[in-house]
Amino acid sequence: MSIRELNVGKYLFHFFHQVDINRVLDGAPWMFDNQLFLLHQLKEGEILNQPSINNVEFWVQIHDIPVDCMSMAIGQDFMQIRVHIDIKQPLKRWKKIRKGEGSWFVIQFKYKHLPPFYFIYGMLGHTNRLC
Repeated sequence: MSIRELNVGKYLFHFFHQVDINRVLDGAPWMFDNQLFLLHQLKEGEILNQPSINNVEFWVQIHDIPVDCMSMAIGQDFMQIRVHIDIKQPLKRWKKIRKGEGSWFVIQFKYKHLPPFYFIYGMLGHTNRLC
């Protein structure tokens, strides 16, 4: 692997084997110095400084799902899914869902391996607790 700085805060990692690329991308999200490390795999013909990297994948736990809404027994009191999150948008902590034409219920989201962020704003990277 080789690393080259493109500009301040943006680096190009060159991997020599696809298996290494897959391992890095599958292991995301990554942290460096307690800060989120955003990754983007360049596509053929893509210009180095063009991609705007605003999305990151996270594991999210979904809690408080009614048992009759699950399609199979999962053996836990939550489900875990991998989602793309726009880092410029506030994180959702819950969502109100309606069961068909019936009653409403609220599911809770718990994010795994998040970098520091201020829960009042729910924004990634917002670490100033005194603002």
